[in-house]
Amino acid sequence: MSFTSPTFFLLFLPIAVLVNFILPGRLRKFWITVICITGLYFTQPYYLVFYVILVGINYFFAFLNSRVARNESKLNWPLIIIIVINISLLVIFKKFSTSSSYPRNLFFVPLRDSENQSINWIFPLGLSYTIFQLVSYQIDISSEVSGVERDPFKFINYSLFYPKMFSGPIQRYDGFKPSLDNPIVNLENINQGLQRFILGLAKKVLIADVLVRYINPVFNMSNIAIPTIHAWLILFLLAIQIYYDFSGVIDMAIGIAQMLGCKLAENFNYPYISRSVTEFWRRWHISLGAWFRDYIFIPMQFRLRKLKGFPLQVITVLVFLLTGLWHGFNKHFIFWGLMFGFVIAFENSKPGAKLKEVWLPLQHLWTLGWVVFSWLIFRAPGLKFVMQYMMNLIGLQGEISQIPFSQTNPYPIFENSVFIAAIAGILFSLPIYPWLRERIDKRINPSKKWYWTIKIVGNLLLILLFVFCIGMIVYSGPLPGVYDKF
Repeated sequence: MSFTSPTFFLLFLPIAVLVNFILPGRLRKFWITVICITGLYFTQPYYLVFYVILVGINYFFAFLNSRVARNESKLNWPLIIIIVINISLLVIFKKFSTSSSYPRNLFFVPLRDSENQSINWIFPLGLSYTIFQLVSYQIDISSEVSGVERDPFKFINYSLFYPKMFSGPIQRYDGFKPSLDNPIVNLENINQGLQRFILGLAKKVLIADVLVRYINPVFNMSNIAIPTIHAWLILFLLAIQIYYDFSGVIDMAIGIAQMLGCKLAENFNYPYISRSVTEFWRRWHISLGAWFRDYIFIPMQFRLRKLKGFPLQVITVLVFLLTGLWHGFNKHFIFWGLMFGFVIAFENSKPGAKLKEVWLPLQHLWTLGWVVFSWLIFRAPGLKFVMQYMMNLIGLQGEISQIPFSQTNPYPIFENSVFIAAIAGILFSLPIYPWLRERIDKRINPSKKWYWTIKIVGNLLLILLFVFCIGMIVYSGPLPGVYDKF
């Protein structure tokens, strides 16, 4: 049950928000637990028991972890065991979800393809986000950054909070604890959360999902040979589509959480205005970058500080290798992570520091060049496809073979909706919306006659946007998010 499913935003979400608003404060934690379990059941019922057991094991080990952590002279064996359990589960699922041979294991759910009767093993949605949150929780307890959550319902709500479970953001316990202890449920938060949800829905449905219908047929070709101008156009559309798909889902998650009285961390900060690849990763998937920084990069830097002359760039490359592996054990994800690692390592070296002195547009060009190329690697089915696509980019694709339109529909026909979505995507990837809102809020206050007019017009536009989204979903159906599978 995705956020773009009419069943979700026309039935499940209104009931969840309304009941949460009516219930007394002391009962809301139980209702949030019901929302989490129900949402997980309707999304992946076959993994419900698995997730409950995973959360239960971590709940139990947190107490052992905390008890041993107080005695600094002892090795914290509960912390080591629970981290090994968590990471091992993630590695096992990642490994066998990308392998051609699968074990007949209780934890893997076989779904039979009706056409060829082959077995497909389904990766538990949101496992990467859930595991990383649980690992951060255990490490923070050991470091006494945060205490143990004794209330099992609050711990379930933290671990399996439905809005953030399948696409993030990766929420640390200390940042989510105020929402667990005292969710702020009022009409103002519901109103602001609904606005954020509609904007995220529009990003996903009216921009990302419009573009992806033209991108997918190209990336599904076995031997790609398309006109060079089309290859470049599809590549730029891909960069827009991935950003609006992921950030749209995150906006919806933040909006849903706010309607329920909870606060999630921001995960994007206009990454395409970055002047360097390093800055891009401070603005893109912020929670994932912060996790690797706090739990991998800084501890390694601290332990290796006594080794004189040890280059920190090595740690950077390792961190981004792990970032690639977090996305999957496929070769193209590993290459994707290593590419970012080497580029960022170069930017943070003495020669790379000179990039900050070049003309500003060239800094942006350097950044966008690497980022756009990275999305080709990220989206491609394999490295062979990447090489073939690059040949198309430079006009060395050879003879362009005509593939039946039934297999590539709607490509190669580009409708006006594609260019409208692309232009909107480019415009709103710039911080235009917060700039306008800041100036409107400064110049117009409730005492002025235009205040309520602007408020009403703004709400009417949001309603119109919501209606357009419903129409698009009804017409073509909801599409899964890019990051849902992680």
